[in-house]
Amino acid sequence: MTSTSTHRAILSEPGLNVTFLGISLRGKGPLQQAKVRPAIFWALDPQELLRESGVSGAPCDQLVPESIFGYLPQPDAGRPRLEMAKSLLAEAGYPRGFETTLEMPTASVAKLGPMLTKQLARVGITLNTVPLEWRDLSSRLDRRESPFFTIGWACYGDASDLFEAMLHTRRGDAWGTANFGEYSNPQLDAVIELAGRTMEPAARLRALHEAMRLSLQDVPLIPLFQRKRTYGVDERLHFVPRQNGQVVLFELSWVS
Repeated sequence: MTSTSTHRAILSEPGLNVTFLGISLRGKGPLQQAKVRPAIFWALDPQELLRESGVSGAPCDQLVPESIFGYLPQPDAGRPRLEMAKSLLAEAGYPRGFETTLEMPTASVAKLGPMLTKQLARVGITLNTVPLEWRDLSSRLDRRESPFFTIGWACYGDASDLFEAMLHTRRGDAWGTANFGEYSNPQLDAVIELAGRTMEPAARLRALHEAMRLSLQDVPLIPLFQRKRTYGVDERLHFVPRQNGQVVLFELSWVS
């Protein structure tokens, strides 16, 4: 906590929103190659991205924050691993990399675009960033027209929130409503559905962990960071931020 005046302070805490790179699996091209997606994952350095961009966040290697039921406890991924990324690109048939375009909200391009471009260039990927107003990007995502994009998601229940909406095969109004990349994996679908109908906590957690393992193997969404929420707080006030961003008045009290 850093004081800005006699009685004011700035408090910054991780929230629930995780920012990803999303990839469309429609059509044919480098991004649709199974080994290219993990190559991009290993080429990126979330710590450097946050440090150099000035974005307030915490590096994230999974699809949900550690506080969410369904997070998979495992060692830090140790990104970046540039030689691994280059090897995967070579195996996919792109030893010299390729050129691609990333669609981003206009508000994010100036901060995140240059560092994403710089990091992917280290493994030979030439990245062109296209700024779009959120309403325009959102419309393209809804129509499944964006080939490569940034997107954020927050789980307000457990990890099923994300799996059912973003990674289950799109089916009616119940499954895949936010599966903007048209990803489809029957094995993952089955595990997501198992988690959804399992009420016993330990069994549900096992299913969610398996869903996370499968998702991280295939990386249809490439995690970047967990956004932080920043508050201006009177130092005389006892305030513990909620991760969902809600400020509940009866939880506030004056410091005695």
